[in-house]
Amino acid sequence: MAFRAVNSRRHIGLQELSSLAWAGRTLLGPMKSCKFVVDESTNESVLICSAARLMESLDLTSAAGQLLNETIQAQNKEFKTGMSTLLFLVGAWSNAVLECLQQNVPVLAIVSVMSEGLDSCCEKVQCLQISVHDVNKELCCSSVRPSTSESKASQIPCDSFLNHQIFLCFQKDISASEELVPGNSCFPQEADCNFNKDLVLPLASFGSEASLVRSVNDKSTSVVSVNGVSASSCKQKKLTHSRYFSTLVKSHASSQLGDSQVYLSEQSACPCECYGLGHLAMALRHGNQCSTELIKSIVAYQHERAECSGSSQFNIAEIATCCLPGLPENYSCVCPGFITLVSPEHVAVVRYFQDKPLWILLMDGDLTEQYRHLGFTKPRNVRTVLEYRSLQEGGSGDSWLSNVLDILISLKVNLVLVKGNVCKNLMERCMANNILVIGSVAQNVLSAFGEVTGAQPVTYLTQLNASCLGSGVQVELWKGCDERAMELGELVPVGIKVQGIPLLTAVLTTTVASKMQLIEDQFWTFVYRLHHALKDGKVFLGGGAVEFLCLSHSRMLAEQSLKLANEVL
Repeated sequence: MAFRAVNSRRHIGLQELSSLAWAGRTLLGPMKSCKFVVDESTNESVLICSAARLMESLDLTSAAGQLLNETIQAQNKEFKTGMSTLLFLVGAWSNAVLECLQQNVPVLAIVSVMSEGLDSCCEKVQCLQISVHDVNKELCCSSVRPSTSESKASQIPCDSFLNHQIFLCFQKDISASEELVPGNSCFPQEADCNFNKDLVLPLASFGSEASLVRSVNDKSTSVVSVNGVSASSCKQKKLTHSRYFSTLVKSHASSQLGDSQVYLSEQSACPCECYGLGHLAMALRHGNQCSTELIKSIVAYQHERAECSGSSQFNIAEIATCCLPGLPENYSCVCPGFITLVSPEHVAVVRYFQDKPLWILLMDGDLTEQYRHLGFTKPRNVRTVLEYRSLQEGGSGDSWLSNVLDILISLKVNLVLVKGNVCKNLMERCMANNILVIGSVAQNVLSAFGEVTGAQPVTYLTQLNASCLGSGVQVELWKGCDERAMELGELVPVGIKVQGIPLLTAVLTTTVASKMQLIEDQFWTFVYRLHHALKDGKVFLGGGAVEFLCLSHSRMLAEQSLKLANEVL
């Protein structure tokens, strides 16, 4: 275990983790701010707002730094969200462990207590979950039930970085103002959510008053009623700062779904502008208005398409992005098919093929002479790089180029989508023969074209035959909202589509080049946050509710431990 190698005097690794986490302190919370990362070799700057991007930009030579980077990148690869929270927790835990070690607390005791506290907090905050089904149903209908009794909770004015409005103090002894809510409330009835009297909960969007609520089927206090409105029937703004947390216990329905698709809300009692996801998306957007409009368009398109097939689902595998720096942000939109960037030399080929049905070839690998398949069990995080220069300089690669070109011409291939790298000389020869070759295409894009066109991906061109090709594809220069074709200097956006393809491309634009990466990261974070929330079927209350409940519960555990220790003595 890693904690066995702790230096009892200096604890350099813990100090490094704490320092690295401190560097990302501004990337978390409603008051978060972005960072500029400057490349010393080119003097180019990039705006970041993600712990994953921060780790990529740092020179991490130490073992602790590399381990932290691997952890953050693994979180990013698996969930695409929560990296900044993880970085914050690493810093907090490192400081806590460091302080304990300096006080000669045994390492095994530290690990045991921290694990027990973490497990206890994870169990405690389950009472703050809200069912996505109930959120969509209640919020879309906006059915606010007036209260018959008045709230008597204390009001405490307080300034906070989480909220600049009034904090609410929940006390255990409030009983006169309890209310009854139906047993099918969106809050778990079995959850024990008795807030500690010292707990200050920053639910500013819940108004200025709150009271504890009791379920008709359960005598324990479990839910919060706000200004006479039960939390299950809150208006849209009640979840403005909500968030998604992965939970160990998932509903039966969500466990049956795949990793990339979750079903859209069909049980909403009344229509919503986003087909049952509008208010949930508003709650999970965290101030990202641009991405909200794009996701609304994606959901609307997928909903319309799903109605024809008889099933509704939000499928992230059918989403791609294309970044167009140099255009105003109001040019951002969602387009059917695949939008990508090509060099100006490809424009002549694209115009030649415009309005013509094309034969398409899908390559599941690199289109280079030296490429060798790694086998069926490809190691993760391995990127193939073209290391041989012979193809660029001519000579031994000429015969391979001629053979490849002969195969493509003989089978009348018009368009080649390649997952990996493409030999530069081959691309030039293909352009001279009106063959459009595009590299670095994502796997989900290849799969989408394969499903609709009937094309079968091949790893080597020696495997190619006529049955592997797909048909019916069209390519054209991409046009913006003003119906004009765009040429962005060194790169030109083109659209590739085919009738019935489920793939959608979110075109992201900005006039600030250093902001492009940030916009793309925020979009994908929003998409995956919504995806995970729908897959688990639950979200947590935001505005600091989870954090303050964990603080209160941790304090209670500490007090209980001290009390037991005193009794023993």
